[in-house]
Amino acid sequence: MIDDHTIRLLQHHANQCETDANKLHAMAARIRDRDARRRINALADAYARTGVELHNIAQQHALFSAPTPDTLQHARTLIANKHRLDQQLGERHTT
Repeated sequence: MIDDHTIRLLQHHANQCETDANKLHAMAARIRDRDARRRINALADAYARTGVELHNIAQQHALFSAPTPDTLQHARTLIANKHRLDQQLGERHTT
């Protein structure tokens, strides 16, 4: 069984992804260079997709008390992907 703390952690990561996606889309809207805008929007879309999947997993585990190992592994993979997106975003800010 997944505990409430883990569900809140998944929701927290999902909310962070949603917030970051919104900020990146807003940033992209202010960029004139088409290629740069496309890359930022692609990064924002990746954050948004990750957030939606994390929300879905958190909701599924909040409703059903017996998570499957597959969904738990998928959640771990999504969080790892989010960290990679964070690194990509950090690299973009330093260049």
